[in-house]
Amino acid sequence: MAIRFSIFIRKANLDDREAIERLIIESARNLSREDYSEQQIEAAILTVFGVDTDLILDGTYFVADSFGKLISIWIFAIRNYISRTYNL
Repeated sequence: MAIRFSIFIRKANLDDREAIERLIIESARNLSREDYSEQQIEAAILTVFGVDTDLILDGTYFVADSFGKLISIWIFAIRNYISRTYNL
């Protein structure tokens, strides 16, 4: 049995904003479990993690799309030396 896997990497657009936010939250929860309490993680999600719409508009958010679902995000903002990755 063959498994089809397809990934398309592209610049994010404003229509991706909600999916990006969901992916950031899911990633923050999954990757922080070993180091932080649930309360600390949820507090960080409310105050630290989030989508910066300006970075979408200036073309520094990139997304990996697999069959219509975002599976990864990269943020490259040279002006501020930002480089972050969020994955499922």
